[in-house]
Amino acid sequence: MQHKINLREERDFGQKINAVFTFLQQNFKPLFKSVLFIVGPVALIAGISMGLYQSHVMEMAFDAGVNTVEYKSTNLFSTILTPSYFIAIFSMIVAFNLVYVVVYSYLKEYLEDNSNEITVDQVWKNVREKFIRSFFSLLGMMIIAYLACLIFIGFYWVLAFQFTLILVMIENTKFSDLMTRCLFLIRSKWWSTFGLLAVIMIIQGLMGIVFNIPTYIITFANAFHVVSENKEFTNQWGLILSTMFSTVGTLLLYSVSALALAFQYFNLVERKEGVGLLQEVDQIGKPNTPEDDEGDF
Repeated sequence: MQHKINLREERDFGQKINAVFTFLQQNFKPLFKSVLFIVGPVALIAGISMGLYQSHVMEMAFDAGVNTVEYKSTNLFSTILTPSYFIAIFSMIVAFNLVYVVVYSYLKEYLEDNSNEITVDQVWKNVREKFIRSFFSLLGMMIIAYLACLIFIGFYWVLAFQFTLILVMIENTKFSDLMTRCLFLIRSKWWSTFGLLAVIMIIQGLMGIVFNIPTYIITFANAFHVVSENKEFTNQWGLILSTMFSTVGTLLLYSVSALALAFQYFNLVERKEGVGLLQEVDQIGKPNTPEDDEGDF
């Protein structure tokens, strides 16, 4: 039986990277099922909408080359800002938020030290209870960060506010306390947090290339007019399907960065407050269960 990872533990940079992928390896099936079933439908809407939009833009680009005069006479903004564009943007924002909330809901169940496999229903219960609150909490914190940009400290606050969703899910932090809590956690650890997320985003980006390959092929073929006899059907549906595949895959991959941020959160809480150590002290004298003796990561 695999040893259960102790989330509440101080870790250095390399240990956090290793913990992310070890956790993914051990929990891939239940975590992926949760992300797929809860985030998947919204991500699919985002993918289809973005595919339709990309197809529309591609047609515009070809039309511009064929009939420049007619193209210039059209209203550029009305032809680009289509309903599919706004649906794609909104659904991508919702899906992005959902990925983080699902991952943190899973971690909340994981902290309960339950030896049984975590189910989609358990995760969905947490998501259902906290999603609206987490969405508007993040939106509010991003507005504050945007206003902070006007006084040249926005970049610092944007990174600090990355802890918003996990604070809402794990600590049930109220919106009025989020700013103070985020800034407390990241104090003196801004650069280590930035470095961790930068490395993870690079890894995530490299993994995401796999999902973008079909889009690259279709776009390249369209650019050089490498098409079949049924040109219109092949171009349009090929681009829509490849963009849908790329969008859904990229959104689901954000579970990696969500986990990295979570391990940094637990690391900072442990360094500053020693929550895990206090829990271990509280367990002294209590009878151990088999699960308690499985050890730490």
